[in-house]
Amino acid sequence: MPELLVGLVFIYIGYLVQRLVRTAIQTGNTPALGAVVPLRPLAEPQPAVAAAAPVVENTAPAAARKPRSSQVRPLKNPLTGETCAPPGNYRFARKWVKEALVTEGLLDRIYKTSELDETASQQVRQALDALGRLEAYQG
Repeated sequence: MPELLVGLVFIYIGYLVQRLVRTAIQTGNTPALGAVVPLRPLAEPQPAVAAAAPVVENTAPAAARKPRSSQVRPLKNPLTGETCAPPGNYRFARKWVKEALVTEGLLDRIYKTSELDETASQQVRQALDALGRLEAYQG
């Protein structure tokens, strides 16, 4: 038991020395050997400044806001009725979405992730946008 207590004391002293050295290095103050270094907190408290909250006026009329019809609508599988959010990335698209892209003729085949280069990725993005505009797949 005394050995455990001595070990914990050495660990604590090592921690304090490490903290002092780190603080000295961060501040750029490296004291001479044997100099007394006063302890201070790592983060100094910032004075509280009372600032007035800015007044925000609603200058945009209701007609200028986006209508709800332009919001992203989920894709619907016409065969099973399953719906899902339109994928932002081809890698995360559901299998039926990838098959629908080929069935509708928007893509020539289902791509593997390793086959997607810049041109293929651009074609896939355009095909996903076109699929979302088809009436049969709108949820």
